Amino acid sequence: MIGAMSNEAGEFNICNIDAGLYDLDIQKMGFRSTKIENFKVLSGKSAIIGSISMQIQSFLVEKPIIYLYPKVITNVHVQLDYDGKFLHTYPKYDNGWKVKAHPDGTLFDENGEEYYALYWEGSPNKEFNINEGFVISGEKTVEFLEEVLKELGLNRRESNEFIIYWLPKLENNPYNLIHFSTSEYEEMAKLTINPSPDIIIRIMMVFKKLNSHISIKEQDISLLKKERKGFTVVEWGGCLLPYP
Repeated sequence: MIGAMSNEAGEFNICNIDAGLYDLDIQKMGFRSTKIENFKVLSGKSAIIGSISMQIQSFLVEKPIIYLYPKVITNVHVQLDYDGKFLHTYPKYDNGWKVKAHPDGTLFDENGEEYYALYWEGSPNKEFNINEGFVISGEKTVEFLEEVLKELGLNRRESNEFIIYWLPKLENNPYNLIHFSTSEYEEMAKLTINPSPDIIIRIMMVFKKLNSHISIKEQDISLLKKERKGFTVVEWGGCLLPYP
């Protein structure tokens, strides 16, 4: 794989490559990645790509973190088939994460480094849809999230970390439209864990700022509720949709 960085004008050069057909993956922060397939390069000649049109990436899947709670110390391999572009991973995602997981959730990588969760963020190729959810005033954000997250199966520490991260993006808005994605997120970010856990709790909060209250069908949270038992995996994250 070869590549080049562009200058401030977006211009770039890739030099000293063999003749042939190439697939170009063009990326810019804040924009959807663009692919040019089978770009032809002739021997001894320059090939000019020309102007490239890129769409603004208006939203991100932010802060998904994954907790692992096996019943005994277990070597675990976690893979994420993501329909989008990874922007950040920690520890570094290299065809998955391989960790030694302890029952209290503590993780160790292959070098013995300690972590409390696996983290990633990315720009998805598809947008989320909200056709049901909750309209919550900013000032009632904490009350709402504490109740819902407990019902969805998060423990107190996980709920604390969720609220600490998302509260600044919610509580100062007049209202928020909040939806917890189900099959749509499962298709976007397919999670494979070996050995297989007994329970996987995945919470992806999709939300947008509202200036006034609107009417929408209320989401039935009870359909998402799972009981923690055996080897339990918990993941939470969120996606702020553009306003309006």
